[in-house]
Amino acid sequence: MLIFGHPFIKYLPFYEIISVETLKNTPSNSTVIFDFDIDLLKYCKKNNIKSALRIKNIKELMFSNALECDFVITNKEFATICQKIANEYMFDTKIFLFCETDEDLEWAALQGIDGVIFKECIKEI
Repeated sequence: MLIFGHPFIKYLPFYEIISVETLKNTPSNSTVIFDFDIDLLKYCKKNNIKSALRIKNIKELMFSNALECDFVITNKEFATICQKIANEYMFDTKIFLFCETDEDLEWAALQGIDGVIFKECIKEI
C-alpha cells in the first residue's frame, strides 16, 4: 500500500491545481491533484505530468485510466468498487482513498485499496 501525507512517512506533496495556469506555478516533476477535468487530464498526459484526480463515478475512473492518470482518489463508498474494476482490467492507475484518520488507513488496507492520501499531503498553489 502506498501512503502519502502521514506524519510517520516521508512524502512529496501533491499540488492542488484548477487550471493550466495554476499548473504552470507548480515545481517541476511534481504530482498535481484536481477534480476530474478531461482537458486538464489530457494536458497532463501530453506533457508527462504526474496526476491525481478526485473522481465521482465509473465513467471518470475509466477515462482517468485510459488517459494514463497516475492516481484516482475517492471516498469509502466508492473505493472498493473502483479497486475491483482496476484489478479486473489491470489498470496502471492506482486507486487511493482520501483519509482523515489512521482508522481510514486500516479500512483501506483491509479492502485491498492501492493507497491512501491524507490532506497534509496536498499543497495549495
